[in-house]
Amino acid sequence: MTTHSDALDAPVSRPAPTRWLDDRRFDAIFAALCGWLLLGAFTDGWAHSHGVTDETFFTPWHALLYSGFGAAVLFAGVNWLRNRSRGLRGLALLPAGYELTVAGLVLFGVGGLGDMVWHELFGVEANLEAMYSPTHLLLMVGLVLVVTGPIRAAWRRPGLHPDPGLPVVLALAYTLALLGFLTFFSNPLTNAFPQWTVGEGEALGIGGIFVQSAVIVLFVLTTLRRWQLPVGSFVLVLTLVYTGMAVITDEYRFIPVAALTGLATDVLNERWHPARIVRRQTRWFAGLVPAVLFASYFAVLALTGGIAWTVHLWAGGIVLAALTGVGLSYVVWPPPAPAS
Repeated sequence: MTTHSDALDAPVSRPAPTRWLDDRRFDAIFAALCGWLLLGAFTDGWAHSHGVTDETFFTPWHALLYSGFGAAVLFAGVNWLRNRSRGLRGLALLPAGYELTVAGLVLFGVGGLGDMVWHELFGVEANLEAMYSPTHLLLMVGLVLVVTGPIRAAWRRPGLHPDPGLPVVLALAYTLALLGFLTFFSNPLTNAFPQWTVGEGEALGIGGIFVQSAVIVLFVLTTLRRWQLPVGSFVLVLTLVYTGMAVITDEYRFIPVAALTGLATDVLNERWHPARIVRRQTRWFAGLVPAVLFASYFAVLALTGGIAWTVHLWAGGIVLAALTGVGLSYVVWPPPAPAS
């Protein structure tokens, strides 16, 4: 017979701790720390492009960059230890979606140590080489894996979440900024190719229009496949991204181009909802976004020094941007298969 005392002494059955699938507070703090990290990356990019890096690894710009990295590692580590004390193990030690973020932090740390050695052995990079040295590419891969943590976490949450929240919007901006960082040498919004000597910038400019149209359209369409972002999200994302790029290249005149493109994207998305049903408006949306980007780009050039290209080339560049967007819409949103 079980006595009252026996019942009190019996172990209490508790549910096993489970993994967090939705921790928006974690997302918010981590997104803020990633902003610190990206601020350091773009400040370091400014230093490299303006020749103020000195011949040493130990610079104020690296201090800002690596302190942001340290803060992200500390935050992840504290949460890892706290969840371990709660009985969680393995992949459950951080919210779902942050597994690759851990790998990114490790890669970034390894890349940072390698970058220090690289600088001491071969000196400090400048201009284009600053982006494509082996250690900087490793740092870039690590950064992409780190800053996309809130995006992966929100993507994996069960159910439909039309508005993923500001942390995800910021993480989207960080991701696009890093893509812009990797392609800034061929980006017309960081290099005024149509104002170069005729012939010198034509091939680079047309190639850049194609590449940047593809980057913007793929970014926007992929985002809208998962979320219906609130009005203002794309204005915020594109303005932040191209403000950061302008700091590196001093092309501040193109920030309004980015803001106008973001506004057009927000308005067209709100009016047509192109991601809900694939239809004719979907193709128009995909073509108009890059067309607005480069039409406003050429307008700014015309007002700030003129355009060296012929009308055939710059007008064709706008059409090329639109066609690139329409074509990629069939990749992201293909027509439905016919019923059998």
